Amino acid sequence: RGFKAVLAAMDFVAENGELCHQAVARRHERGLDFADALSPGIACGYDLQKVIATQLKRLAFTEYSMSEIMLAVPHLGAGRAKAFLSHAQQEPLAVTLEAMMQFEVESGGPVHMFVDYPCLRQAIRDFDLPLVDLAIQKIGRTVMLMTPVSAPQTLTRIFCLFELKCTLKSEVPLEIVIPPGARRELKAALSTNFDAVANSFGQVNVESASARNPEDRELVMGMIRREFGIQNTNSSIQEAIVRSIVQYCLGTDDDALTNPGDYRLLLQLCAAKARALSPEMAMQLISMHNRDGLTLLHKAAWYGASGVFRELQGAPALVPKMAEVIRYPCSATQSDSLLELLDLHLAHCRKCPSGESRLEESGPVIVTVQMLEEVHKLCQQISCD
Repeated sequence: RGFKAVLAAMDFVAENGELCHQAVARRHERGLDFADALSPGIACGYDLQKVIATQLKRLAFTEYSMSEIMLAVPHLGAGRAKAFLSHAQQEPLAVTLEAMMQFEVESGGPVHMFVDYPCLRQAIRDFDLPLVDLAIQKIGRTVMLMTPVSAPQTLTRIFCLFELKCTLKSEVPLEIVIPPGARRELKAALSTNFDAVANSFGQVNVESASARNPEDRELVMGMIRREFGIQNTNSSIQEAIVRSIVQYCLGTDDDALTNPGDYRLLLQLCAAKARALSPEMAMQLISMHNRDGLTLLHKAAWYGASGVFRELQGAPALVPKMAEVIRYPCSATQSDSLLELLDLHLAHCRKCPSGESRLEESGPVIVTVQMLEEVHKLCQQISCD
């Protein structure tokens, strides 16, 4: 709500409520020619930052941020930050807004976030590294915007990496938000070339990050090397990315019911990336369950994603944990084992016309007897190993 209000006040919202891009036409006079290559024809964070700074100077509010002004009014969209949004200024404003809305949906309600455009004093130099570090520690929750999923812009910008370094060093929880548009791109890519996408997804190399000022890059990279380490930073961010996609798959059935084939590929992607992590982290992800007590293996079994079990079987160290999840209930909210639930599901599916389970008579096939029998066979094999 607060960010939408800022966008409207800065004339980035048209009369029909849609975001508009008229600021793009004034980039040259505002010294933003470089933004044309980053976001051609579409308003991005650099446009909003410049407009906010200009307006604050015009109103003689140079010592204040938009959020401070909104708090003084007061405005319901402004409040104490509960999450720090780490994102790239080159991304379209529509992507930033979409990601914030997605995060609120996943969080179950409105969340006040520290977003640089309204929260920094844009009319003066206000990005003070020690103060940003302190803010991240005090807020206690960092959310990284991941788009595009194949090469997140956040991981290419040096100040974003500084924010992530502060998060990791202070052991602040790091979460990932993938906007709906980026998720659609991921699903389409998985269906076209699963292996290539699975190999590249979540790969992190902080040393490839850039900055408009080379001195800024060297300063931040030096801090990362000294305080957390390059490899440690890479692996920690990668773990957070994989954890986020597992949590998404555990938390939604919308994809599974409308596009079951895409959902099976997402589940298999989770398995492929978990397998590539340390055995300890992979076992944590295998054991993770949602509010209904269902794990990644439960979801894979229910929707006939045999590829999940094959992927994880390829890592022998994970088989005992898989067997434990298959044999025993994983939480107090789930009294039946995965095998018992699978038996019930298989019995139901065998009664369906042509052995195909559908949510509606004319809807897509959710799962077939053949798929479930293949999963059942793998579960029995794993639980006996």
